[in-house]
Amino acid sequence: AVFRPFFAVIEQILEAGMKDAGSFDVRLAALEATAVFLAIMREEDATTVRKFGSLLPAMLECITVALQNGREEEAQSAIKNFIDVAEMQPSFFLPHLGVVTQTMFAVMNHESLSVETRGIALEMLV
Repeated sequence: AVFRPFFAVIEQILEAGMKDAGSFDVRLAALEATAVFLAIMREEDATTVRKFGSLLPAMLECITVALQNGREEEAQSAIKNFIDVAEMQPSFFLPHLGVVTQTMFAVMNHESLSVETRGIALEMLV
């Protein structure tokens, strides 16, 4: 409730961080910050949390970019952030369940990735 007046600004800052073209580490840090922010919003109703769904494409892009650049450990960390959000705010993913499922299936079916990475993607789906 304390953050409510600043939701729009917080959303802009997090999205800008996840789209930072200069540093992939900044993108990952912004994804982690987004996960933490969504987790602390436990007191908010599901409708308020879902308003932050506009961040989901940038969140998913962090995973994709990490895998495309051979940064599998960072991709694992990003997926673990998704799991944290899913545990604390499952309704966040409802409007975007199709694209999240599709992304996780793509990771699970990517045979060149480690069993651990593929397993973490599977964990996200369950």
